[in-house]
Amino acid sequence: MNTYNPVLRRGLASWNQRKLPKEEFAGRLERIRTEMKARDIDVLIIHGDAWHYGDLAYATHYSPMTREAVALLPLKGDPALYLALGSRDIPFAKNLTWVQDVSPLPKLAEDLPARLGAWKTGKGSIGLVSVMEDMRAQLYADIAPRIEETTVISSTEWYREIRKCKDPREIELLREAAAVADQCIKKAFQNPVHGQKEFELAAKIDYLARCQGAEDCRILLTSGPDSDRFLRPAGDRRIASGEKVLIYLALSVQRYWSELGRTFISVSGSDKENTVARVTADLCRGLLKTLDSGLNNASAASQMAGALKTHMDKNRVETTVTIQGIGLDREEAPFNESPLVNLSLVPGMSVTLRLSQFSPGAGIFFSTPLTVGKDGCKVLSHAPLLMDS
Repeated sequence: MNTYNPVLRRGLASWNQRKLPKEEFAGRLERIRTEMKARDIDVLIIHGDAWHYGDLAYATHYSPMTREAVALLPLKGDPALYLALGSRDIPFAKNLTWVQDVSPLPKLAEDLPARLGAWKTGKGSIGLVSVMEDMRAQLYADIAPRIEETTVISSTEWYREIRKCKDPREIELLREAAAVADQCIKKAFQNPVHGQKEFELAAKIDYLARCQGAEDCRILLTSGPDSDRFLRPAGDRRIASGEKVLIYLALSVQRYWSELGRTFISVSGSDKENTVARVTADLCRGLLKTLDSGLNNASAASQMAGALKTHMDKNRVETTVTIQGIGLDREEAPFNESPLVNLSLVPGMSVTLRLSQFSPGAGIFFSTPLTVGKDGCKVLSHAPLLMDS
């Protein structure tokens, strides 16, 4: 989902080690280094910024509040972390990561030759994670001459494969983030919303999220005629009685994201609009129940997808159903898996099921987070798919 890219992530900056202890990262480091050894990689260069920080945070727990950061992870030896912060801010930043060797980012190009000389064991290569994809051109130009005599290979793909399956502590943080999102939506819509401006409702949801410990929050909120056409950022439009509101909320707790998409429909809306919305919601509930019954039930999932298509044809609406990964990044692998009959989910994954339908009189949006277990998917959100005034 495309939302505004914040210059600075507002909100809580902390590390609750009771929920995610340092020992968690020892296991991650072992998994990463096992793959490095198998691929003859001596050093990984891992990039992250305020927009995409999952790869960096997975190894270091650090996520940039602004600009970017780079981690150097050797096959043998202690890693180093370079942050786009002034020297006086480094002591505070060190409270947010287990890495002890933390320096300002401008020193990276200067330090790189000596570090690589100490870490490289021979003809091993240097792996780049989220470097070619997201690193600023100028920063890459600064470090490129320092690594050009070494074989450099892209390591983003295999690194993200490691991240796909979440461990129990990660799943618990995802559950917590989903619970916060649930509460925000329920409280924001517990009273009639007509008479409020869109940005006032969005600000209320943002405030509720921050009060419950969300460190980042993204909202799309659409009302009135636009709810039949698209999702967009909240504007200064006043919500009228009898109008429909679509909401997309994504928030992170202790770096882990959850998202929630819901449709608010007034009981005073048109009968056709109410009927189409409720039938769509019923079909979505059936799809979630099917997924919850087990991943091997492909025929049932196919039947539900077929029912959605029949509904779409009957009401002349276009319905899109996708599955999108979620975790340390707001959107991560697996990416946009559709149609549902080709599910390739494995236990340990965390995903979001999204259903969007935009047509005159039939604009609907649902998004629900799930975790994948051996016995099927478990829905993390308990907020109703449709909310009535």
